[in-house]
Amino acid sequence: MKSFPKIELHRHLDGSLRFETILEYGKKLGIFDHLKTNGMSADDFKKVIWNKVKILNPMGSLAAVLDSFWLTQKVMADEAIIEQVAFENVEDCYLEGIVLAELRFAPVFIAQGKKLSHASIIQSVCRGVERALKKFPIQIGLIYIIPRGLDHEQNVASNKTLLQLLKTDSLASKLIVGADLADVERMDDMPRFVPMIDELRASGLKITVHSGEDTNASFLTRSFECYRPLRIGHGIKVVDDKNVLSQAKDLGIHFEVSPTSNYLTRCVPSLEEHPIRKMMEQGLSISINSDDPHIMNIDLRHEYKMLEQVHKFTLEEFRDINKNALKASFMPEQIKKDLARLF
Repeated sequence: MKSFPKIELHRHLDGSLRFETILEYGKKLGIFDHLKTNGMSADDFKKVIWNKVKILNPMGSLAAVLDSFWLTQKVMADEAIIEQVAFENVEDCYLEGIVLAELRFAPVFIAQGKKLSHASIIQSVCRGVERALKKFPIQIGLIYIIPRGLDHEQNVASNKTLLQLLKTDSLASKLIVGADLADVERMDDMPRFVPMIDELRASGLKITVHSGEDTNASFLTRSFECYRPLRIGHGIKVVDDKNVLSQAKDLGIHFEVSPTSNYLTRCVPSLEEHPIRKMMEQGLSISINSDDPHIMNIDLRHEYKMLEQVHKFTLEEFRDINKNALKASFMPEQIKKDLARLF
């Protein structure tokens, strides 16, 4: 599975910090000082940190999982660390046999509790990715996230900053290919994000939206209407309503599916009951993704192996899924054509 050329469209850069990086900078920044116990050995302390920053078993809900991100969020405390995290994300993708990845991040989330501007966060991520691209033969695009659960005015300000950088910063305009809405989904909250999504689309970015993950299928219909996305993050509830399923097919929506993540967030009761095969057999375009690999202690190879064992996916099915993922990618068409010829 490492040598199999894979496409990943849904991977959170700010949810994918290496444990070694968390440990190193967490100690330097004093983030874990409150966890120290007198007489605790270095190995035991390391185990305490491991259990704090890893989600190894199903949590109470999606919201509970999102809350667990805040400890690692504190590690991204300055531009240099953010740049290093971005570099390591690209390296990890390359080491997993990924040939094209789209990494998403939320400047407003990273900035919480810090003296960091949205511009400096965006530019630091871009520098880290660009440095990695000079070293590793892989294609990378970035997706900007609006976190629905955080301060709306901060989201508006971050949006304005990004729109300006897309005009003035050549690296940002080169690497940032899409925009996303993430975090807890509420029906009555949807309209207020429409202006921001419309602005981002008008700037040339392509739109994907987290929807239908821990909510019902009606949220997908509303997302289609409000945001006109090309892709949906997760969207597993689409199979619960035949009308929504038909609508998704008619619109040509691609679904970024992350099975282990859906299990750990209790959006599905078990890996065996995940609807990924049903989604594929119903004619939906899907991709296989790791979502937050380091925090969930997995990688993309793990997802492929699990699907091979639990859902009996074949090599030919994996090839077809990756063809659909490449077609749905927000990357420039020439890059996609070159990869299609190569692999």
